[in-house]
This record gives sequence, structure tokens and C-alpha cells, in this order.
Amino acid sequence: MHASPYEIILSKTRFRNSDYPRPWLVVSPALPDPQDPSKQVVLAVSISTKFDLFDERAHFEIEATDPDFKGTGLDARSYVVGDLPAWISTDSLERKLGELRGI
Repeated sequence: MHASPYEIILSKTRFRNSDYPRPWLVVSPALPDPQDPSKQVVLAVSISTKFDLFDERAHFEIEATDPDFKGTGLDARSYVVGDLPAWISTDSLERKLGELRGI
């Protein structure tokens, strides 16, 4: 699947202790995978709704009351986990949920 910066995509990429499909914010264009140049990867940061883990020094909130929230494709108030980026194979991207706007 193709993904561009600022798109929110669903991927079953391991994050912390979970490996269920979760939203990720793409922060880089697709690049050749250093381990397999025939494949591509994107740099992305996870999106979470577990506010007990929220750290204002490294995370930023996506408020459900924001006028652009509907365009994110998210179901609830969330935050971007900015301190734990991951390289994700474009093969593991399941679908686009929406995109981050108004930044």
C-alpha cells in the first residue's frame, strides 16, 4: 500500500507489548528498505488512546473537538506517541484511515 506523510494508516505493527492493528501517523515518504531494497518502508509514529501513558514532553493530542478531527478517521480523542518512531514495511499497511490536517 502507498502512504504519504501526514496520512493516518492502520497497521498490525508491534508497538510496546501489543501487536493488534492500530493507527500510525506516517512522517516520511516511502524509502527503500535497507534490509531488502526491493521493498519499501515508511517512518511512522503510533497513535494511542491510553492517556494514562501520555507524556506532554514527547506526545501531542489529537482532540476530538477539533474541526479537522473527522478527517483523521480516528474514533476517539487520541495522541501521537512522538518519541517511539518505527520503520514500517509498506507491505504491512492495511488501509488509510484519514490524515492529519491543520498543523
